[in-house]
Amino acid sequence: MLRAGPIVLRAVLAADRSVLAALRNDVELQLALLAHPKPNPPGAVDRWIDDKAQAGAFFSVAQADDDGCIGFAQLTAVDPISRHAHLGLALAASVRSRGLARHVLDALARYAADVLSLRKLCLEVRADNVPALAAYRRAGFESVGLRRGHFFALGAFHDVVLMERFLG
Repeated sequence: MLRAGPIVLRAVLAADRSVLAALRNDVELQLALLAHPKPNPPGAVDRWIDDKAQAGAFFSVAQADDDGCIGFAQLTAVDPISRHAHLGLALAASVRSRGLARHVLDALARYAADVLSLRKLCLEVRADNVPALAAYRRAGFESVGLRRGHFFALGAFHDVVLMERFLG
């Protein structure tokens, strides 16, 4: 378990699966995460959680005061030789815009550096996702590129910003 201010990153519990399923089935959120939404019945969500947990660092984000799940965070494409990984996170709509993402990002950065010995985290975010861009910048991520017209959603192509943060 990793604690950072009012949140903890921990293994997924059975009680978390309904929250994670809701996030997985939130069309607006999935589009913001650069995913193409599709129906995710309970079995598919369970397989997704199990696959993510086996493939890399996948955590439930929980409130420290009551351990209630409010989202997930993950490191994927972990490269132990070049020592970098891709980061992803999603928080429930009810807790967004409270500064919690910064705590999640700091905890993931600590885990990446201290446990995985990584030196850099990378991410991609839609250029029109202003709140996420601001949160990533506050957490020390810098824009390093732009993929123009890279993601197709809702009948239009969207630009994607590439960001990275060096650790330690």
